[in-house]
This record gives sequence, C-alpha cells and structure tokens, in this order.
Amino acid sequence: MKKFITKSLILTFGLGIAVAFSACHTEEGSSGQKQEEKILPKHSISGVILKADGTALNGATVTINGTNVSVTDNTFTYGNLSDGEYTIVVECNDYKSVEETVTLALTTVNDNVVAEAVEKTFYLAKNVESDAVSFGGEAQTGDEITIETTSHSDDEGEDVSSTDENINVNAQTPAITGQDYTDIDDQINQQSQGLEGIEDFEITLTNITSLEDAQAVARANRIAESRRTRATTTMPGGNELLAGVGVNAGPYIIEMPGGLTFDIVITMPEDVKSAIQLFRTYTGDAWTSVDMNNPEDGIQSIDITQPNQIIIKLSTLRTQSFGFGVRVKEEEGKSTQISITANPFTNNTASTVNLSSMNYKMLSGVVLKNNQNSASALTDFLRKMMIRKYGTRIVKSAKEVTKTYIFTPAEKVHPYGTMYLQGWQTVTEKKYSIIDSNAGFTATEYGDATVFPYQIWTEIEPTHGGGSND
Repeated sequence: MKKFITKSLILTFGLGIAVAFSACHTEEGSSGQKQEEKILPKHSISGVILKADGTALNGATVTINGTNVSVTDNTFTYGNLSDGEYTIVVECNDYKSVEETVTLALTTVNDNVVAEAVEKTFYLAKNVESDAVSFGGEAQTGDEITIETTSHSDDEGEDVSSTDENINVNAQTPAITGQDYTDIDDQINQQSQGLEGIEDFEITLTNITSLEDAQAVARANRIAESRRTRATTTMPGGNELLAGVGVNAGPYIIEMPGGLTFDIVITMPEDVKSAIQLFRTYTGDAWTSVDMNNPEDGIQSIDITQPNQIIIKLSTLRTQSFGFGVRVKEEEGKSTQISITANPFTNNTASTVNLSSMNYKMLSGVVLKNNQNSASALTDFLRKMMIRKYGTRIVKSAKEVTKTYIFTPAEKVHPYGTMYLQGWQTVTEKKYSIIDSNAGFTATEYGDATVFPYQIWTEIEPTHGGGSND
C-alpha cells in the first residue's frame, strides 16, 4: 500500500510540473508573442438603380459616406464594410437624387458570426419639367411639354407592352392689346405682389407625373403653412393619377378681360382621352372633379370635340393643377398552392449531429400578362401603374430562388436519421383593368413560403457479444 501511495504522489507531482510548465509556456507565448486575432466577416451593400417607371437607369453616380462607388450599367456593389451607419446617395443628370441611410451590425446565429448583405432598389424620378409663357403685347406659344410613356423591358429583354405615343401639353396666350392690356396691367399693379406690370408677368406650366409633383406646385407659392398641410394626396372616386399639368401664376389672380382666355391644349391618344376624368386642385387644396360639359370657377369652357385633344380655356388665371385620373379595377382571381423543393440532410454517423440550417427552393416574382395581347397607349399607361405598384418584382417568368431555413437553436439529427423540409407557397392571380376601356393585365403573384422541418430515424438496438446470459 505504501508503495502505491508513493508512486501516486510522484505521478501527481509530475503532472503538476507538466501543467505548470504548460501554463508558463502559454503565458509566455501570450506576453512574448502577439496572439492571432479572430477575423470577422464584412458587410456589403448592393443596389439597382431604376427610373420611376421601373426601367433601368444608366449613367447614375453613387457615393457611400462620401466615397465614390463603381456603377456597372445600373447596378453597384460595395463590400468589406464594418459595423456602422452608411449613407447612400444616388444621382443622375435630369433626375431627382435619392439618399438613404442604412445601419449595419454583425449578428450571431447558432454561434456563428454573420454579416449583412444589404440589397436596395433606388427609384429616381425625373426633375419636374417646366416652361414659362410670358404676357407681352403679342400672342405667344409656350414650348411643348411632353409627359413620357417609356417601354418596360424585364431582365430578359422582352417588352411587356410599349407604344411611342405621349401626352403633350401646350399653353397658348391670346393677343392682348388696347384696353385688355391695360386691364391686366392694372390688376397686377393693384395686387402689389412685386411685379411692375404685365411685361414681367409669366405663367409656368409644370409636368405632373405624380401627386407629389402637384404638392410641389402648391409649395412653390407663398401660401399659409396651415393650407400646405392639406396638400393633395388622393383623388376622389377611386381614381389614380395618370398625368397632369401644373399652372403656376404665383400669388396673382387675373380675370381675363373682353372674353379672352388662356388656353391649355392637351394632346393625347384617343383611347386615353375616352377613359380619363379631369380633376383640379388649387394650392394646397384637395382634388375636385371637373365637369367637362359644364365647367365653372374660372374655366370658360372645355373643348373635347377635337380628335386627340382636350382644350381647357381659362377665363381666370391663378395657380392650380389639372390632373387626368383613371379608375383602375382590381379583382382577386384564383389562389393555388405549390410545393417548395429541398434536398434532405442525412446523418450517416453513429453520433448526433447539430444542424444549423438547410436550403430550399421556391419561385419568386410577379408575372404580367396583357389580357388583350396587343399594345395600346392606355395599356402602356396601365403597365406603368403596375410597375409603380410592384416595382422590380415584375419579371417575364417566375424565377427560382434559393432560401435558407435557420434552425434556432440548432436541430439535433439522430444517428442515421434524415431531416426533411416541407412547405408550400401561395400563388395568387389578380386582374387589373382601366374602367371604360379594354386595357387589362393579369398579375400572377408568387408569395412567401410556409416551411416546416421534420425528422425520420430508426432506433438501432445494441448488439451483444457471444456468451450466455445465465
């Protein structure tokens, strides 16, 4: 017994020396040499730059926190980023700049440090297009303002629908001479808003492609802040803004003398003309419907007899906006469910395995189908409205995308067990049409997936060696 104790003490003492030596060696290594630092993953920011109608916008510049970022066509990627805030500024000539700030931070998922890969889509609207018409002693015609209708190509290069037809707006001032000239000059002087007379008076026409543009026309005038808060945000009767024109007379209200009128001539495709309704808003007020057969309140008449034209004859000049609205009907169609696909994970070992994630595949996007199978101006405008609604989700055909299902916490896969992912996604059809027209689209929406895991394994009975249990 004594011999055993002695050997045990010697062994214990020897182990103690080894542990102490190892500890001293480790401390010496940490103090004498620089320890290797853990390398953390880096974030990235990528983006797609589009026009307001959803088509690609090339030629834009991008800066992130003041650093220029390389842009290829209409896409960019900026990587190797640490935690923090990043301000993205996208600019392009003739378009309104867009600025957005994102915050990036590392997260831990199943003991793994994960960086963010942020993807952004930037829509740039064209600068508001304006032309001024001055009141002189002779008749003048303002420059033409064109409201563009651009074609939309998806990433596979196929046009959903496009035409070359536009909506054009002209202003035509009457010939003002003699007493009429004096009357307008007197009105300008009496209102004492800074102009010396009719020679300095201008009417500015502004291209309106959104309700926000109409608000900008209102904000451009010296109106009370309390009225600004009532700015135009919706159109009555379920109408959506198709296009419009802002008439900016500054703070002046001028009654045209002697039966004279200030004419706004809008030229548009006939199918568009037959479907629209006319609305008007004053600075900061709500949109109101205009009866084109019996106009009032500063409108002498509206001529709709000329092919492809609507001529608004103003007997009172003041700041206001005219909008062309269309009623878009939305109908819910059939909904179906389709299955996701996923490869199972099999544990081919005799030990339990921790599984942190599995990949699965599903379909993504919104597929538009032209119900008329033909192009028309009104169909093209409806397509633009669809792009406003769905943005970059619109594709030629549904795309297969890979998603990751995260197990939180990690799932234990039994020895020789198999983990499966099962699930489905809802596919919904919606029909959109412009009332009182033949323009219509069917939008097939591929929605999010519902996914759940399950596991199958077989309990393996232990085997015994030879011999008797007796």
